[in-house]
Amino acid sequence: MKNTAAFNGTVQKLRAEFDKLSFLLNEKSIPFYSPRYAGHMGCESSLPSILGWLATMLFNPNNVAFEASPITTLLELDAGSQLCDMLGFPRSETNQPWGHITCDGTISNIESIW
Repeated sequence: MKNTAAFNGTVQKLRAEFDKLSFLLNEKSIPFYSPRYAGHMGCESSLPSILGWLATMLFNPNNVAFEASPITTLLELDAGSQLCDMLGFPRSETNQPWGHITCDGTISNIESIW
């Protein structure tokens, strides 16, 4: 089947179209994929953040439940606690501020309304 004219013609056409697409993306796209791109509101290009992103990406943690992500859920709670401290939310026996990490700004805005 791979020796047929139809197959080879299709592969050549796919390669040509893919080359066009790659050229256009390379020439005209904004590099949102890069952790060093600092032109968007969600960027954080410090070396510690890039190392954290790379290390976490290798494990693909899914914080849907503690059982699925025991360590990253604890890290999330710790980060939320640090944010509460940074923003000055007082702690007491009856008041324990908390926070959690969302996937992006839109989700966090929706959750803040909810």
